[in-house]
Amino acid sequence: ERLQYPDAETGKSKVGGPTREHSYAGVQTLLTGTSLTDYFIWDGIRVLDYLETRPEVNMNRIGMTGRSGGGTQTAQIAACDDRIYAAAPECYITSFKRLLQSIGPQDAEQNPYNAIAKGFDHADYLHIRAPKPTLMITTTHDFFSIQGARETFAEVQKSYAAFGMPENVQMVEDFGIHESTKNNREALYAFFQKHLSLPGNSADVETSPFTVEELWVTPTGQIGTSFNSETVFNLNRKYFPGKKVAENDLPKKVAQIAGIDFQRNLTAAVYTGKFTKNNIEVQKYFLENDRKDYALPVYIIQKESTAPGNIIVWFHSEGKAKVPEEPQLAEILNAGHIVVSTDLPGTGELQDPDFTGDGVIQGIPFNYTFGANLAGKSIPGIQAEAIDLLVQFIQKKFHGKTTETVAEGNAAPAVLHYAVLKNPFSKITFRNFPGPVEELVKDKYYDPAQAFNAVPGSLKWYDLRDLNEYLNTSGTEIIIE
Repeated sequence: ERLQYPDAETGKSKVGGPTREHSYAGVQTLLTGTSLTDYFIWDGIRVLDYLETRPEVNMNRIGMTGRSGGGTQTAQIAACDDRIYAAAPECYITSFKRLLQSIGPQDAEQNPYNAIAKGFDHADYLHIRAPKPTLMITTTHDFFSIQGARETFAEVQKSYAAFGMPENVQMVEDFGIHESTKNNREALYAFFQKHLSLPGNSADVETSPFTVEELWVTPTGQIGTSFNSETVFNLNRKYFPGKKVAENDLPKKVAQIAGIDFQRNLTAAVYTGKFTKNNIEVQKYFLENDRKDYALPVYIIQKESTAPGNIIVWFHSEGKAKVPEEPQLAEILNAGHIVVSTDLPGTGELQDPDFTGDGVIQGIPFNYTFGANLAGKSIPGIQAEAIDLLVQFIQKKFHGKTTETVAEGNAAPAVLHYAVLKNPFSKITFRNFPGPVEELVKDKYYDPAQAFNAVPGSLKWYDLRDLNEYLNTSGTEIIIE
């Protein structure tokens, strides 16, 4: 009954299922320097505030549990509100390390703002609670890694032991997938019976569920269509303090907010062959670096047997393979110039076309944006670091040739972020320049393609046009087509 983007006619969401709803709103909150996690936790706190008003509720005997997204909420809310005495998150607790090694980052509320960068992990939700009673409910074949759950449990036991109450944290593990097994349900009942002084038997009982309509609190089954209610979109706009451009220190702020770290050095340019078509030669390389974290695929495109002119670095939002198809390529090559292109991370050979994360909307993997946020980085920032590696290659191979760049569509944010910090380009031409990032916050229904390039926290300090103006005043020739 809490859809954020409800369709009054169908009663369904206009953007997709629950995890897509979370992700769509989550990007809007990230841009303003918060996260959807904040809203989920506050909802839980307000529920407890309401329970305190009920005379029949004993606030000394409050328990919380939930599976999957409910497990997420249980872990987060129970860590933030001491009124929850016994907590049992199910099919959620693992570790960020094992999560990223398996299915990857999940939908928005599971990714607190810059959590990994700030040293936070799943274990910390439970460390905070110690020594209050906590039960981790897990299954062996859940997509939330059981290895991560076991390791987290071993770590959390240390906190409870330090309080002299090691028995107050438990982990139950049953064979199963992402589900509530009978053994786990009965372990849950027994846990609450023990710690909340509840009578009865912990054996599972067959019940007949209520119909969906019987469970409705609202006339239409949706608060958004029954009442004049607030949404995350409305509240995010209301709480956003507005932008304060760091005029005298914009580059420093850009590097900090976008998480850009130019510490990757070129170690080898590996030639892998070439192909020719219509008198155009395309040489293929991949670039290795000293961090050994990825190889950057590169095309060098030129007319056969042509003396090199300027170097045109061409960034296409869909990757380097699209550049040879561009109508204007022939004109550039006929003028004697050489075109260099690459796949920025998340495009071309550096993307996974089969990725099916829970935050994929209209083919755009919001999960990548959330993963970057966890690490204190951003997709444009990661791509800007890749541009730096490419520039190292160009400068070494072409020995100081004049370099210009062309940025197509959603490649623009990465080029702007890089150029504000390190600008070897005499001219930058933008084609199909994306609209202001602020539109993602101001427009309830925004273009999902823009979300991929969201820089968490950036709107408090700058938008794309501010980066553009900075380069203009710094003497770079900017052309927007």
